[in-house]
Amino acid sequence: MPTQKQRDNLTKTLREMVKDEIQPLRKDITKFKDEILSSEDKIIRELEAMRMEQAAHVISHERQDERIEKLERRLERVENKLEITPEAK
Repeated sequence: MPTQKQRDNLTKTLREMVKDEIQPLRKDITKFKDEILSSEDKIIRELEAMRMEQAAHVISHERQDERIEKLERRLERVENKLEITPEAK
């Protein structure tokens, strides 16, 4: 049966071996994590750009809808004034 000192030495040696084996894995994991986060940053920037573009598009449509409504009201007044029968919509 090993003595306490032998067990302590064995434990110390095993810990060092495991640490030496794990260290390269930690570096690989850190590198992989950085790559993932970098790609996520790119995706987020693209999504933000798309969201801004979509908002501008919606505003443009709202303006067009408002203009069409105003023009339709004007046309209706002109038709009424000239007593013209409006075409079916």
